[in-house]
Amino acid sequence: MVQIVKAVVLDRLWARMNERGDFPMLSQSLRTTVAAMANDEYDIGALVQVVLSDFALTQKVLRLANSAMYMAFGGNITTVTRALMVLGMDAVGHLVVGLKIVDHFHHTAPRRIDAKLELNRTMLSGSVARRLTEHGDMRAGEEAVVCTLMRQVGKLLVVFYLEAEWDQIRLACERGANENDACAEVLGVTFDELGHEAAVRWRLPMTIRDGMAPYDPHDNEPRQTQWLRAITSYSADVAQVLMALDLTDEQRETRIAELAGHYGRALGTDADVLVQMSLALAKEEAEGGVMSEIVELRADADAIAREALAPEARIAAGVADLRALPPDSPIGTALTLANETVLAGLGFARTVVFVRVGTNVFEAQRGFGPGVEEATPTLRFNAAF
Repeated sequence: MVQIVKAVVLDRLWARMNERGDFPMLSQSLRTTVAAMANDEYDIGALVQVVLSDFALTQKVLRLANSAMYMAFGGNITTVTRALMVLGMDAVGHLVVGLKIVDHFHHTAPRRIDAKLELNRTMLSGSVARRLTEHGDMRAGEEAVVCTLMRQVGKLLVVFYLEAEWDQIRLACERGANENDACAEVLGVTFDELGHEAAVRWRLPMTIRDGMAPYDPHDNEPRQTQWLRAITSYSADVAQVLMALDLTDEQRETRIAELAGHYGRALGTDADVLVQMSLALAKEEAEGGVMSEIVELRADADAIAREALAPEARIAAGVADLRALPPDSPIGTALTLANETVLAGLGFARTVVFVRVGTNVFEAQRGFGPGVEEATPTLRFNAAF
């Protein structure tokens, strides 16, 4: 029964993302990357093509290949093909997967302050994971970063694509509920389960699927799997502490020290070293990284919230988005955008789009809100109404 619920929710998510037209490219890119990593005959050309299709990604790969860590391989590397030979297929493959996921959510980010903050929380946890592994094997390091990002993809999918359901989850959390419990109550599955199902649909390697699970010191898993889980869990927990608004600096340091004590052994790192690393990263980020953007977002939150509360402003923004759609956009995309605009702009719990079928009947085509999807096939009325 649980598997059926997961499949239904994922199908809704995938349909919603495909309607917006911004998701098939991500799925294809991830699958091409994973296939290139797994197939000895197919790999080099396919992965080079994926990297070259993204200018920013190309520059990042070349910079990494020319960094001090790889100077022994000759330096002055100017082609992605040579960079792949120096860095290794797996390391670059994981780097591509992580960047593609972050880039996707970054470019589809709505105006909502909470969505942007959740994305920044995810990016901050990725920064923690990268710092934890920066002096070790690069392949394992990038693998750990991907696990950390994927650990939170389930939540990002709900925040970005199931806005009405996310509002219900957030309301339950404000009343004291645990996020995963609230998600299970509203959707029938947890954020972690959604993230795992997304990894399956993207055909990510088993090491990623296993490594993105929550860390449990009593699990009888291989050492590498436990190490990955410890990194993903520590990184996510530290990001949560660093973003908490209700903590003093002293309380924040105490919380991080507690986390370091819990995860230190599994990570093979002294607890004091973990604390200093985490605090140093927070300071660096506050001066020009993800944390500084979080501070700016929160500084603007009141103004954004006031504007968002005005129905006229929300409707006007939605109309502007509709007008900005490319001329060849599917009608379904426009209907979905209009539907979301009305839902958010007027503060409704549910909205339904009816389309005239023939001359005398209007039928429900799509809708948002609890129970709407199940009821849609039965919703119709005569034009005389």
